[in-house]
Amino acid sequence: MFERQAYAVQQGQDVVAQLPSQPSKDWSGMVNYVYPELDSQTRTLPVRVRLMNKDQALKPNMLMTMQILDRSSAEVLSVPRSAVIKAGKHARVVKSLGDGRFKSVVVMLGREGELHTQHDGDSRIDAHIEILSGLNTGDVVVTSAQFLIDSESNIEAELQRMEEASLEGDSKSGESVSKDSVRTTGLVNKRMDVMGMVNITHEPIPEWDWGTMTMDFSVDSSIALSEFQEGETLSFELTKQGDWEFVITALIDENDHHMDHEMNHEMHHDMDHAMDHEMDHEMHHDMEH
Repeated sequence: MFERQAYAVQQGQDVVAQLPSQPSKDWSGMVNYVYPELDSQTRTLPVRVRLMNKDQALKPNMLMTMQILDRSSAEVLSVPRSAVIKAGKHARVVKSLGDGRFKSVVVMLGREGELHTQHDGDSRIDAHIEILSGLNTGDVVVTSAQFLIDSESNIEAELQRMEEASLEGDSKSGESVSKDSVRTTGLVNKRMDVMGMVNITHEPIPEWDWGTMTMDFSVDSSIALSEFQEGETLSFELTKQGDWEFVITALIDENDHHMDHEMNHEMHHDMDHAMDHEMDHEMHHDMEH
C-alpha cells in the first residue's frame, strides 16, 4: 500500500482480488497481516492477504489487482477518479472558477473506492478518490477533457515564469540565477514501476552544488519507464519542482548531440574554407591590378 493509504489498512479487512486474465471472476479474502515497517526504497507498506484458492487457479508469481474494503461510514470529500490528473508525486484537478475560467489545483489524495449513487431512479457505481486537501465542499471540478485545459494552464504559467525569470536576470545585471532544469548523466540502479520512479547514481551537478549521489527520482508521465534499464548509463534532464522534488522530464540522446557537434564543426570548416578562398581571390586580383 502507498504510504498515504497505510493508515487505513487494518488486519481483518475484507479483500476482493482479480486476475487480468479473468476480469469477470473475483477472489474473496481478508487482510491477514500488516507489516510494521515501510519499504525504504518504494515507500510502500507490505500487506499479507489470505485468499481462497480451492481450484488452484492462483499460481506463484502471478500479478493480481486487489481492493481492500473499508466499511467506514464517516463522510469524506471525494471526486470522480476521472477528474484527477496524476503526474510524478503530485496530483491535480482542474477547478472551475465560473465564466469559462479554470484553475489547476494541487490536491492530496486519500483512499480510492466505489461510490453508489442514485440518478433519475437508476443506481450507479462510480470510482471515486478521497481528497484530503486542496478542495472544499461545493467546488466544481472538470471530469472530461481536463488534460487539455490543464495543459493550456501549464503553458500559460510556464510562459509567465520564463518572462519573470528573464526580468529577474536583467535586474541582477549578470548575477548567477539558480536553474530549475539541468542535464546530467547517471547509472540506473533500480526501476520502481508501481511508484513511477527510478533509483539513479548521478554525476556531479555543479549548477546545484551537488556531488555524486544516489537518489530516487520521479519520472514524468510523458516518458515510458521501460526506457530505464537497470545497469544502463543514460543522460537526462532533471527538473526541480518545489523545494525537495526532482523529476526526470526528458531523456537526452548523446548520439544526436555528437552529430550536431560534428555538423557544426563541418559547417564552420566549410565557411572558413570559403572565406579563405574569397580572400585569396581578392589578393590575386589586387596583385594583378
